[in-house]
Amino acid sequence: MEPNSPLFQHFPTLADCFAAVYRKTIAGNMEANKAKTDAHIDACAQCLNMTRDELVVFALIFHHQYRISPIEENRLYELAERQMGNRGDAFDVLYSFKRMRVVSDTESHMHETKIVLQRAVWSAARKNDIKFIRELKPIGVYRMMEYFRFNLLDHDFVTERELHEEMDFLFTVNDNLTLVKQMRSNNNILHRFVLCAIIARFLMDNRPFELRYIERFVRSGANYPTLKQQISSGVWAPMKQKLVVQAGGALMNDDIELELTNKGVDALMPEISAELEASLKERFKTLPPNAIDPKKIKPADLLFNPDVDAQVRDLRRLIAPTKFKEFKRKMPAQGRMSGLTILFHGSPGTGKTELALQLARQTGRAVFRLDVTQIMSKWVGDSEKNLKTYFQDYSRALQYLKPEPILLLNECDGLLTRRMAVNSSVDQMNNALQNILLEELENFNGILIATTNMTRNLDDAFERRFLYKVQFELPEFAVAVNIWKQAIPSLKLQEAEWLASRHKLSAAEIYNIARKLAVQSLLNRRTPEFELINRLCTSEKWSHQSSQLLGFS
Repeated sequence: MEPNSPLFQHFPTLADCFAAVYRKTIAGNMEANKAKTDAHIDACAQCLNMTRDELVVFALIFHHQYRISPIEENRLYELAERQMGNRGDAFDVLYSFKRMRVVSDTESHMHETKIVLQRAVWSAARKNDIKFIRELKPIGVYRMMEYFRFNLLDHDFVTERELHEEMDFLFTVNDNLTLVKQMRSNNNILHRFVLCAIIARFLMDNRPFELRYIERFVRSGANYPTLKQQISSGVWAPMKQKLVVQAGGALMNDDIELELTNKGVDALMPEISAELEASLKERFKTLPPNAIDPKKIKPADLLFNPDVDAQVRDLRRLIAPTKFKEFKRKMPAQGRMSGLTILFHGSPGTGKTELALQLARQTGRAVFRLDVTQIMSKWVGDSEKNLKTYFQDYSRALQYLKPEPILLLNECDGLLTRRMAVNSSVDQMNNALQNILLEELENFNGILIATTNMTRNLDDAFERRFLYKVQFELPEFAVAVNIWKQAIPSLKLQEAEWLASRHKLSAAEIYNIARKLAVQSLLNRRTPEFELINRLCTSEKWSHQSSQLLGFS
């Protein structure tokens, strides 16, 4: 209810307003056409966001239903004609009301069609809810897209004629929207439909629009194959303008999914950009489920070889919030990528993933962690869609989380190898994933850390796109001694030195031995500690190398 509405300065309730319009209508003088210039009705119509003719028809339906009984359709045309001058205008208004689900038909026992207000509309009018009545027409981006989804996307089947009628109606009542102005430049109804469908799915459902919906539910004539080809090849105008992108790799044309970019939101819907931004800020007040809060990362004292340690110190300084802002100011002039991309590669168990987490903890940055196995799917096209969606989620979070989060691509060995000739659908999927990753890295705007155990066969295209590449090797003697002392504080220096010289182990393997030692102590084994540690080292080393002993000779 809007108690300050000018309408309530003249009428105590909406029912009184509709009664006044009803009386003026049935008293209308066709010859003098006095009612046509009645400023009082025009003012009421403006308050309710209706045209003059819409208010007349609405008032006739409401007052009859409220004071007498549901009005017969023919009687409605007869009374409205006194105000409008012809029945055709009343028919158009009633058809529009039916389309908007404002009214519905009902038959009496005499099989005469009667018109009644829908229950929600009837209730709002009786409760003086002007806001609800004002929003009956799908005016504005949100209401337009709600109407579009309900009347077009949520139907089992839509004809091309219905598309024309519904789109023309939406364009008429939203003539001032930026979206409508831009779409009027293209007369192809199917192009308009697809763009609206992409926007509706984005706003209402927060998911992409599946192009195969058209093949299933829209009779689109000969226009669809051409449009589909344009979208598949990326030459469709909204895609060329970077307003729309494919959500997945679309290895099969039937799997094409389309969604808006941030640029598309700003260019097509500036009227609600501030509202959208407010909702996104609200959404990112709490971290999404796949993000790691830096406050919940346990501190760890990592030890590295001297060359790696020096690079780690530089990276820690570089991603500190103040220094990273300075870095971003200087980067755009040197290329499209204004973010920081880092590759940790080398031997397993050397602390690559843990280092990424510790850098996040030390700089107060959330971590969006993606283990590549999480995106893999047996369904064609889903893996590519998952990877692209993950980058898009990170891109949105980048705008609202401060300081900027870190995107951690963990164990991405398969994504970074040299691309291969396509001999199977799996090869095709891997190449598609690599192409998506290359494109995302090319335009990256945040902080990305990728980890891989791979030390050879890195694709040249990826090598160029990582600004920093840090290679991790097994710890040198002095570092290994310190790790042994850190993992098992009870060791004497000579014992730690002997273990470091005798067993070439990674930090992870050393800590794994320390955990096994604790388990053995729990089981009350009587073997002397140092002797037991040496046995555990041998066992750990054997399991690490046993793969070469498998198979038949």
